[in-house]
Amino acid sequence: MLDESGTIESLNPAAMTIFAVKDNEAIGLHCTLLIDGYDTDKFAESGQQNNNRQPKEYLGLRSDGNTFPMEIVVSGMLIGW
Repeated sequence: MLDESGTIESLNPAAMTIFAVKDNEAIGLHCTLLIDGYDTDKFAESGQQNNNRQPKEYLGLRSDGNTFPMEIVVSGMLIGW
């Protein structure tokens, strides 16, 4: 889960395994630290333009420096009434 600026607020156990991070190690960091060499502005822009929820391909970056192919779908969530 990310906030509106892309800061990681929480990771589920599967994400921690995939990115090889320990409990809460990534909390408070920007999500682009989990994407290999990708331009932060382009990632943020793609999230804002991804209204049709189509997956986009990126290279994921594990904490040990290894990369892997992944697809990301960014969607918003309203909190409150």
